Amino acid sequence: MKKIFTAIAALMLAFAPLTHMSAQNSTSQNSTSQANVNGHLSLETVVKKYKDIRNADYVKMDGIILGMAKLAMKSEGELPASAVDALKKMTVMDLDDCTWENKDAFRKDMTDALAGCELVLEANDEDDKVSIYVGKMTETYFEDFIIYESKDCDLVIMHGKFPVEALRQMVEENID
Repeated sequence: MKKIFTAIAALMLAFAPLTHMSAQNSTSQNSTSQANVNGHLSLETVVKKYKDIRNADYVKMDGIILGMAKLAMKSEGELPASAVDALKKMTVMDLDDCTWENKDAFRKDMTDALAGCELVLEANDEDDKVSIYVGKMTETYFEDFIIYESKDCDLVIMHGKFPVEALRQMVEENID
């Protein structure tokens, strides 16, 4: 599972100089981007709150840059093609270099925001514990694919409406 996170992070770092944006408004209204979801913070609210704090790294990838990244993802084969096709935008945050107070507040807000999501997989790699969540889930699709590592406050949100079969395929390929 760390392999998927590493591949996504590497892709995002490669495109970071082209895609770093300090303040953008999203018009998406899916289950994880609404201001409040069932009384909990939304992921969008958490991202907006922390993206501009000192030493935070924030990248939002969409449009043509995302199109190029999707081509690279398909050629790498780390994600099923149907999942890559369903990807509408990606958000990456890293608060590893932020103050302890900011990281602690971020972890608390993420706990609240992720309460409205479904944990589908956790993977341990040395000292890191990577958790993978999905937003709204039905029998045929799920909204948003969320990769979160709480120790270093790393967050990757793959926005879109993904086929459930793609999730099953990813889980089967990564079970040790």
